[in-house]
Amino acid sequence: MKSPILATTYNNIELVYDHQGGYEKVLKSYEKYLEIKLISLPPNRPDVARTNNNAGMVYCNEGDYEKALKSYEKCLEIQLISLPPNRPDVARTYNNIGMVYCNEAARRLIQELTEGED
Repeated sequence: MKSPILATTYNNIELVYDHQGGYEKVLKSYEKYLEIKLISLPPNRPDVARTNNNAGMVYCNEGDYEKALKSYEKCLEIQLISLPPNRPDVARTYNNIGMVYCNEAARRLIQELTEGED
């Protein structure tokens, strides 16, 4: 039986891996956490949103802005259903989405500027 307690254990493992920089392991742990949560609890819970947000942060740290954006957008979708719109969590998610666009634009600009150096 996959229980919310087991999901919480995976979430705690994620925190350790994230602190150590083991991003691949963190993402696998997040996926397992979400799988268990979605089987055992309703999908629009704030903790599921939080896990999507955390996955987005890992993807962003890895430079995978497309996956980061998808994770943040899923987080926001859940937050807008499950939380009042004036909650700080919702504002942080909008900020994270903005940072993805900013980081992606900066990456493209750096790429364009360095292409001419060859």
